[in-house]
Amino acid sequence: MSDWMQQLDALDERLDALGDGDETDEEETSDGGGDGDGAVLKATLRRVCEVVRNASAQGAGNMDEIVVKAEAIINRGVGIAYGSDDSEGMFDFIPSFAHAAMRTWWRTIPAFMVLVSVQLYPGGIPAELLGPAPWRPDMQPHIKSTRLSRFRPDVSTSVTDATPLAQAIHQARCEITDDDITVPSKMLISPGQTCLAIIGAGGWKNRNPTLACYFLDKDDHMQKGRSITPGLSDLASTMAMDEERKLVFIADSHRVKSYSWVANPNASRHNKLPAVHTLDSDECSGCLAGKALVWNIDALQQHGPEHRRIGRGRFDVEDSWRFDGSIPHASIAFADPTFYPAVWHRHAPSGNMICGTNGRRDSNEYLCASIDLEHGGQTVARYLGHGGDVEVISTSEGDPNVFATAGSDGYARLFDVRQPLPVMTFNHGIDLEYCSSVVLVHPDGVPTLFTSGQQSEHIKLWDIRAKAAVYELSTGNNAVASMAWDPKRSALYAATECERMDRMGINHDYRPARIPRWADIELPDDPANGPGEDDDEDDATDEDEEDDFDRCWPRKAHHNEKYFGYAFDAGEHRLYRYAFKEDPDPTQLPAYGDAAMDGGYF
Repeated sequence: MSDWMQQLDALDERLDALGDGDETDEEETSDGGGDGDGAVLKATLRRVCEVVRNASAQGAGNMDEIVVKAEAIINRGVGIAYGSDDSEGMFDFIPSFAHAAMRTWWRTIPAFMVLVSVQLYPGGIPAELLGPAPWRPDMQPHIKSTRLSRFRPDVSTSVTDATPLAQAIHQARCEITDDDITVPSKMLISPGQTCLAIIGAGGWKNRNPTLACYFLDKDDHMQKGRSITPGLSDLASTMAMDEERKLVFIADSHRVKSYSWVANPNASRHNKLPAVHTLDSDECSGCLAGKALVWNIDALQQHGPEHRRIGRGRFDVEDSWRFDGSIPHASIAFADPTFYPAVWHRHAPSGNMICGTNGRRDSNEYLCASIDLEHGGQTVARYLGHGGDVEVISTSEGDPNVFATAGSDGYARLFDVRQPLPVMTFNHGIDLEYCSSVVLVHPDGVPTLFTSGQQSEHIKLWDIRAKAAVYELSTGNNAVASMAWDPKRSALYAATECERMDRMGINHDYRPARIPRWADIELPDDPANGPGEDDDEDDATDEDEEDDFDRCWPRKAHHNEKYFGYAFDAGEHRLYRYAFKEDPDPTQLPAYGDAAMDGGYF
């Protein structure tokens, strides 16, 4: 047995000792992990990752065996951290344990992929976040930076005049448009960037599945999306898009349905998208249970106009569960029958599927794995270090060797496909919250990351080369459910949920708004103006006076009315489009929402 395996066995045994009352050593209680069993657990997981990192750096010949063993220990440790029906957990959000120290990795990789933890607040919470100072125009790096952005102080970015698109993105030079939507779940842009699709929940008490499609080639697509109630018996949980056939596939726990987004361009946004296929996926019972089902799309029966009969029974959009659907043509069993991926994303350069697990729901596994479906579902690589469920996986054409993940433990992570541990770890927010989505892009070749959360109610942009968070984008006090990037038009889309709107569409927990004049949608003078010396007295009276237009603000909003240059509350579920340009119109901003303190709309 190798020394690396012996070290891992010893660390595995340490998990057995949790709860026995043994004292922890100084190292375990001085790294921010608290004391007692929690500190022992965190230190143990950190040391497991150190063994993997050191073994990889020294070219261990049995790396596959080492990674599999380390994965088992991490899964067990994270399971202990969150507890079970029989035991109480130690953490609601386990602290990051897989990031490396700069001194360990600086000389081993290119400068743009420094293997360090990018913690947002390594020196503690900034004073301005304990009581944020009002937004000021001199915080912005460019006169056309949107007022719905707030930049971090003293951040030197890696963009220059030689990278104009990246510079525009890193300076938040964008136009912002929006549309009201149902409660969003997931969003995708088709591979050819012609259609954006969103699945969610709507109808009576948000009980019905919904599908919305936006045709991105149209300049006014944000005002002419197509929304339907698909013929599923449950809420849709996942989807995929076929650019060649112009189909969007959506699935609940029993079936998969496809809809065509090729439609009359002059049709109403409420016209139904034509249904094309119904697939019977009940064999997987809502997840990929140790295997993948395969259909030959061109060989499937298709629905037609006027409820054409196919298979047994009559298809109807509203009652389509009467038709069970086409059965799979084949199935691919995973080489590891215990592997239950909850999300997956095709890694185009290799053709493999990068799969992420939902440990609490499916299998007590917290990892990503690269699966080769064309060769018997073999596990090609394992990626460790997640302290929660993998929510989203993102890749970018700008670098075929990296991918990013968003996790329920609050962190986004950047992986090199050739390394088992994350090369960078990003702490999205200061609150305990899910990191709900992540988008990895390379404008002008500059590695850039967008992250979002549920409680922080904003989107954050990270300069990966500079190892820093650059700015925050407002989402109108809404939680971000999903994000997507349109590389053809340099636009970021965010599907957001107003968590203060109940299932009946009624708003709750609002107070009178206190919006200073400089934070209204129309500035009094030059667009560069913001609060000045003469505004201090006015701002003081604003604290005690209600808004002139009877507007209101969430009582527990993450940001107050002065945090961004434009005080904006959505008051409903919205889709945002942040269109980055070298010369945008910064006055293009979304309209203030319709939330009211009496629980309705004014």
